[in-house]
Amino acid sequence: MFVVTDANAFLAAPVYAQTYPSRPVRMVVPYAPGGATDIIARIVAQKLADRLGQSVVVENKPGAGTTDGNAEVAKARPDGYTFLFAPTPFVISQVVYPTLPYDPQKDFAPVSLLATSPFILVVNAAFPAKSTAELVALAKAKPGTIAFASAGNGTTRRRLPESPGPASVNSTATAAGFAGAGDGRGGQSARQPWPGS
Repeated sequence: MFVVTDANAFLAAPVYAQTYPSRPVRMVVPYAPGGATDIIARIVAQKLADRLGQSVVVENKPGAGTTDGNAEVAKARPDGYTFLFAPTPFVISQVVYPTLPYDPQKDFAPVSLLATSPFILVVNAAFPAKSTAELVALAKAKPGTIAFASAGNGTTRRRLPESPGPASVNSTATAAGFAGAGDGRGGQSARQPWPGS
């Protein structure tokens, strides 16, 4: 996960050197509250606020595989007061969506790498597959009968099960859409599968 800001934000940096930040800073998280990205962003925001002596407000702006939140930051005034807590879909979106309301290369400037996180594959204890190989074999033997949690088309959780590799279930599993990454962890009801699933 990276923190990025509008590409022009640092052009005005000398002007703010004496007084920055003179008001609260926004950190936009392009996911719903409760997932790993949100939790890490809130920890970072608190530490940053302590260091800056100014509030850092986390704003969750989920939607369209993170592109809604990304677009909001791209359109923000380039004054260094709006940052994007950019998870992996920031990079993936360039490939998934043919047009974006921003240019990831020109509209943003990287600030820092803040965290990395592993992906862990889990199933209910009563589920018949007890290994990745068994899960893939079951998904291929019974296409369309196994669902996996997904926070949207451009998200890593959506792309990882479909990527080539040993855990690939490709088109044999169904993505069950949730409102956000945190929504798919606690047994909440899945919404309708995403279009194109």
